[in-house]
Amino acid sequence: TISLNHEQLNMDALSNLTLDHFSGHIGESFTADTPQHGVTLVLSEASALGEATPQASDRAPFSLIFTGPHDAPLSQGCYSLSHPGVGRQVIFLVPLGPRENGMRYQAIFS
Repeated sequence: TISLNHEQLNMDALSNLTLDHFSGHIGESFTADTPQHGVTLVLSEASALGEATPQASDRAPFSLIFTGPHDAPLSQGCYSLSHPGVGRQVIFLVPLGPRENGMRYQAIFS
């Protein structure tokens, strides 16, 4: 039950996150925890995806794009990301593929 409570707390915290929590941190580093080591991801974009709908939530949907190193690619999945201003959140990342400046990943909040 303890892990369930921690998961519920994280889900509650996650559901309260908005674009405003991230938009001031573009260009800053987040650390993604992996079983081997931490991987530094830079928040490169934070954008709105529309307006909030009463039946879904009070939060307007948004997208985050992170850029990470080519030599430590992450698979699609949930990662614990930490940042001094945002805290630690478990976020589902989807690889978008490589670019010149690194591997790109997207997280969508709806």
